[in-house]
Amino acid sequence: MIGVGRRSLSVLLKRVTEPCTYAALGRMARIHKHPWRVLWREVFSRSGYPTTLVIQTPVGLRSVRLFNAEDLSTFDSVFCRLDYGDPHPLCFVVDFGSNIGITGLYWLTRNPESRVYLYEPVPQLLERLRLNLTGLEDRYTAEQVAVSNSRGPVEFGVEPTGRLGGIGTEWSEKIEVRRNHVMNVLGPVLDRHGTIDCLKVDIEGHEDAVFRAIDAGCWKRIRYVAVEDYLGKTREYVPDYFTSTRQLSVLRFTNTLLR
Repeated sequence: MIGVGRRSLSVLLKRVTEPCTYAALGRMARIHKHPWRVLWREVFSRSGYPTTLVIQTPVGLRSVRLFNAEDLSTFDSVFCRLDYGDPHPLCFVVDFGSNIGITGLYWLTRNPESRVYLYEPVPQLLERLRLNLTGLEDRYTAEQVAVSNSRGPVEFGVEPTGRLGGIGTEWSEKIEVRRNHVMNVLGPVLDRHGTIDCLKVDIEGHEDAVFRAIDAGCWKRIRYVAVEDYLGKTREYVPDYFTSTRQLSVLRFTNTLLR
């Protein structure tokens, strides 16, 4: 198959036709000190990792440590393409599958008053997350746990990039991680803050199991949900009073009762 970097030629050509690509290029020019260098690295999946990017954010310059080409793609999808973006200022955010903290950094730099709750079961990724969020410790909480529809230790597949691991995945390397029920995670946050402004879920195929386990009354207090869901399976578990839009692989739900 003909490809460019990590992508097939068909995928790359499809990206060229999408309006969000051009909006992302404009943001890339504003965020990065050397945007063309970053774009070249992104498109052609150039090596040279780990690397550190210095980026411009609403609260000033920040550095981000990236460990492979997948990390750069994640960064650009979050900061430039705004896959998880929301037009409203977010105060209280819950993130299932926080990886190396890129989404956490995005929310923490949008609003200086925000409070972010991060959940990542892989020890190495959690260590990298803490590195990327250095200096922001008073506004985030990070827990080494896999959010699921049950509790107890569970086998968790991992792969070299750290992006695609999860419960029930087929990767040959397995680790045992701690698992907690989604309501044991959301409940305390809701008790503390009353509402959750954004719930982000990216847990590699385990999303529908988690959505099924969220109590009906809990949904009423979540304003916005962003979930990695190519097939749209999670739509049936989200109440009808949420409207939905799609940003490439991300389904975004907005609670019409809390606008």
